[in-house]
Amino acid sequence: MILSSKQYKLLIVERNNEFHGVNLSEMDIMGRTSIEWVKKIDPDCEVVENVNVNELCNTVVLYSDMPLVNLEILEQISINMEELGINNAELPCGWIIGKKGENFSKIDGFNDVCCRVKDSKTYAYVNRIIRERINDRLMSEGVFMTAPETVYVDDTVIVKEGTIINNNNVLKGATVIGSKVVLGINNELTDTEIGDNTKLVGVVANQAKVGANTTVGPYAYLRPGAVVGDNCKVGDFVEIKNSNVLSGAKVPHLAYVGDADVGHKVNVGCGVIFANYDGKKKHRTKVGDNTFLGSNTTLIAPVEVGNNVFIAAGSTIAHSIQDGALVIARARETVKEGRAETYLKKE
Repeated sequence: MILSSKQYKLLIVERNNEFHGVNLSEMDIMGRTSIEWVKKIDPDCEVVENVNVNELCNTVVLYSDMPLVNLEILEQISINMEELGINNAELPCGWIIGKKGENFSKIDGFNDVCCRVKDSKTYAYVNRIIRERINDRLMSEGVFMTAPETVYVDDTVIVKEGTIINNNNVLKGATVIGSKVVLGINNELTDTEIGDNTKLVGVVANQAKVGANTTVGPYAYLRPGAVVGDNCKVGDFVEIKNSNVLSGAKVPHLAYVGDADVGHKVNVGCGVIFANYDGKKKHRTKVGDNTFLGSNTTLIAPVEVGNNVFIAAGSTIAHSIQDGALVIARARETVKEGRAETYLKKE
């Protein structure tokens, strides 16, 4: 009707509102600022500070601080105008101008969507309405949500069909969720890519990538640059930063993997630490395929561990290790028979 047929151009009158020292025009509303939501109606629009509507024709003028107005609503208004024989209309959110110089008729009935973001309450209201719109769209596209009222998905996020999103999920930025993914409770993903058939529970991820058929969580933290391959397991209380964990590798629990390249089918035991920082600089560690890192192993970077290596629990590794080696790098156990009583005795 109006903008969809390109018969009208769009002008946006920019308004900046402050509330208790906060510039509301810069506040994020489900992945976009208020003016960015209005610009979605027509990316070729023009933003102006002031406008004389009496000098315009074939133009829609909207305010920048009313992000609930969209193309669908404008089309509904245009239908009403046609039925009433109106060329020019004054709206709570702006004007629709068909002919220059004609009088304006007021159009009522759209006040709920012409909400101006002017304080914390209207900001919350607009967020809720846009969140509901996004979730409704995703569910119509084949995404399942057990409790959509607790799910927050930015408009910039892509979620593919067949994915299940459970309670208390927040998906932000340029996040991409594959098909048939299961997002358990309490995930927060920012600018993160998740492969098909992967399951996450209680994960915080920022600028990370997770492959297909992988499980992550609960309580895992994927920091920027974390890349986890296909068919991997990243368990509870694991932190991965700026590292590549290749397909089939397992980091089941209580480990830190920083600035590392971890090979295929590597087992990272409980309590393993990739010691990447010497107090001044970060250094990388490389671990080859099919290697076993026993519990409480510490790898002091820079260091390389070859393929098919077995490192015994409690070892501290400061030098590179060749393929196929068995490594035991810990203090020899000392036993003093009958001496425990000395230390157990109460004073």
